[in-house]
Amino acid sequence: METPKFERPVVPEEEDSPEMSEEVRENIMANIRRKEEAAIQKLKDAEIASEITKQEARAEAERIISEATTQADAVRDEARESGRQEGIEAGRQEGMEQIREEQHQIILDANAKAENTIKVAQQEALDYVTKAENTIAEMVIEIANKVIPQHFIDIPQMVLPLVQNAIEKVKDQPQVTVRVCPEAYELVLMARSDYLTTMEGKCELTIESDETLKLGDVVVESPNGTIDAKLSTQLEVIEQSIRDVMK
Repeated sequence: METPKFERPVVPEEEDSPEMSEEVRENIMANIRRKEEAAIQKLKDAEIASEITKQEARAEAERIISEATTQADAVRDEARESGRQEGIEAGRQEGMEQIREEQHQIILDANAKAENTIKVAQQEALDYVTKAENTIAEMVIEIANKVIPQHFIDIPQMVLPLVQNAIEKVKDQPQVTVRVCPEAYELVLMARSDYLTTMEGKCELTIESDETLKLGDVVVESPNGTIDAKLSTQLEVIEQSIRDVMK
C-alpha cells in the first residue's frame, strides 16, 4: 500500500508566527469550558436515566420472583390438600403406611416442581436485568459518540488542549510533528508559540495539515514514536471502558 503523503506547510519561525491575544485565548477557553460542561451535563442526565432503568429492572425482577414464589406455595398447598383427600378415600381400603408414603411422594413432587418454578423465575429475572444493563450501556455509548464529536464541530478550538496534552508527552524530544485536520490547522498554528513554551530545551516543532484526519483528531510524531490522539480512538477507549464496567 502506498504511504499517504501529507501536506507539510512551511512553518514560520516562532517570532513570526501569528499569536492569539490574551483576550482571544480567554474567550476560546471559556467557550471550551461551556461546551465541556454541557457535555458533562448530558452524560449526567444519561446516567440518571440509566439508574431509573436499573431500578425498574430490579423491580420487575422482584415481581417475577414474587409471583413464582406465590405460585410455588400454591402448588405445595394444592399437593398437600390433594394428598389429604386421597388419603381419606384410600384409608377406607388400604393401610395407613401406604397412605403416608403416597402423601410424602406427592409433597416431594410438589416441592420439586415449586423449586424448579423459582429457579426458572430467577433466571428470567437475571436475563431481564442483564438485558436492561446492556441497553443502558449502549445508550451511554451512543450519547458519547454523538455529543463529543459535535462539540468539535461547534467549537473547533477544543482541539487546542488535546494538542497540548499530546505534546506534553513528548516535550523532551528534539523534533516533534503535530498533524491535525485542515479545519483545525490555522488554530493550532496560531498556538504554536504557546506549545513551544512547554517544550524542554530547544525543539523543532512542525504543524502539518492532514486531510485524512477529522475534527478532534490529533497525531503527534517524534523520534520516540507516534501518539494517536484521534477522536475515534478516544471514543473506542470510552466505549471499551463502559463495556468492561457492565461485564
